[in-house]
Amino acid sequence: MDFSGLRRKNETEHKTQKIIKTKNLVIAFDYYSAKKCEALFAANEEFVILGERAIDAHDVRLKGPSTLRVANNEASTLRVANAEASTEEAELIPSIFYKDQKWRVFGGRSKSMELKPGEEYFSYPRLKTQLDEIESTLIDQMNEKLEVKKIISIEARDAEMVITTGDETTYEVENLFWPMGLVSFVELLKNKHILTEEMLTLVGEFEGPTPLYIDFEVMTSTHKEKTLFFPVSMTHEQGHFIGEMKKINEKKSHFSFVHFLDPNEVNEEHICRLIKNLKRQIEKIFEVKKSAISEEVIALSPVGMASSINDEVASKLCQQLTSLHLIGEQYVESSIFADSCMSWQSGFRGCKSVDIAELSARKSVDKNDRESNTYN
Repeated sequence: MDFSGLRRKNETEHKTQKIIKTKNLVIAFDYYSAKKCEALFAANEEFVILGERAIDAHDVRLKGPSTLRVANNEASTLRVANAEASTEEAELIPSIFYKDQKWRVFGGRSKSMELKPGEEYFSYPRLKTQLDEIESTLIDQMNEKLEVKKIISIEARDAEMVITTGDETTYEVENLFWPMGLVSFVELLKNKHILTEEMLTLVGEFEGPTPLYIDFEVMTSTHKEKTLFFPVSMTHEQGHFIGEMKKINEKKSHFSFVHFLDPNEVNEEHICRLIKNLKRQIEKIFEVKKSAISEEVIALSPVGMASSINDEVASKLCQQLTSLHLIGEQYVESSIFADSCMSWQSGFRGCKSVDIAELSARKSVDKNDRESNTYN
């Protein structure tokens, strides 16, 4: 019996790619991609969601200390839009570091240990506000619409992006919302020749240390609103644990920290040592027992922080590739904030829920605190 016809039919079916055309495609990855999905759902827009696995609450949670900061020691008084669409004066909260058994504010006589790449930005005052949390109903909506697939290549065309996944499905999209960082996008781009050599070189500026996020709950009646810097070592320049406390009740607080790792040092043994170090410091500084620390969650970011700020690179790329929309911490939505900071992504990035209304007259933040340089 001749099976050649059947073989040819099977080969033809195997080679046939499924092509899907859509106006919008969002890569489900983090808080910012969830906010983009929320906006598209609300607008009844046509869109597809791709991701390598189902989304959970931890994926879409904002991790580490707040990135809503003003990178200027003489920080402006801000006016931000509130829920009633009017404006109100925003409060700025300074950052403090631990040295010689005391909390001290940046900018005073006492100096912190050397600030490593990624850390300087968090030494600036943060805006006292909170971004909307992602509701569980939105997570459910996203997972219902989510197509679990791995992207293997991207091709940029004149007015669309062509996404190819591991199952040979091709998505031709007018708007690609990409939260995975500029470096990963360029790595997947098939036709890199459309980018200039200068552009490809500048993309390297978006590669830097890897954020390690450490969260846990601590039974303590002590609560500090400021961003806290704990040195990894009191004698060696090994960077800091940078975190904030969120009061749960009178006896318990949620701690959320970040530490920036050299990509060459990302290994389980090193991470375990860092976590033990941080716990020991919390036990000592806050005078709590080891058993007081619980609900530990560790997350290593797949997207490295930018080693320097160059908003022009992302802007030029998006001007050239009009279907590409970069979202997330690295990509500017307002040029007002943090432009002078060269060690972290600018503040107010991605799809933030806080709208900037205006800047009022400049004034110092916590001038008296900076002069005393000490917090007890």
